[in-house]
Amino acid sequence: MSVLRNHDSKRLWSGASLVIVNAATGRAAVAGRSRPRRLPLTASGCVKLAIVNSINSWAWAAVGWIALVFFSSTTVAGQWCEHAFRFLYILCLGHRAQAAPAFTLASFVAEKGFHVGLFSILAVLLWNALGSVPSKGVNVLALGLVIGSASEFLQGFFPGRDPAIRDVMLNLAGTALGLVMTLALARSRRIRGAAVLEPVEAGDLRA
Repeated sequence: MSVLRNHDSKRLWSGASLVIVNAATGRAAVAGRSRPRRLPLTASGCVKLAIVNSINSWAWAAVGWIALVFFSSTTVAGQWCEHAFRFLYILCLGHRAQAAPAFTLASFVAEKGFHVGLFSILAVLLWNALGSVPSKGVNVLALGLVIGSASEFLQGFFPGRDPAIRDVMLNLAGTALGLVMTLALARSRRIRGAAVLEPVEAGDLRA
């Protein structure tokens, strides 16, 4: 009887262990079906993923800068800029220089220069955010014109701001300046890259 009981207990334990193993393998199979395997990225896949992430970063930066452009059309932004310029002007030239006619001229130049600088940076961000879009330069100029016009139109809803076609043209000029700077920088990088590759290729031919 004891031999039969031992034999039955062994069969029971083996059956239980088989059920546990089957359950575990079944869960693994279900998990494997519910979660598809991730294939390893190739070198080209890694490069494409890096380019997409870079473009997304530039796009978010461009969106943030456009928001800053629209904020600059508000009354609060105009007051902040005026106070900042007055503080810097007095800090550099003193209180007496504030009453001089040169202050008005310097304030005008600083205001218009702010337009140009703001949209030059916008052009750089848009150029990098658009990626490999055809006619990218034309698109950057068109977006600069649209955003600049919208910014001036928005000023009409805020007291103390004066929208003007002249400022729209300045915004477009700033966009064009930023685009030219971006193209010149890209061209210089290509020239440097070609200059670096030429000695390497010459060395390979000699070898």
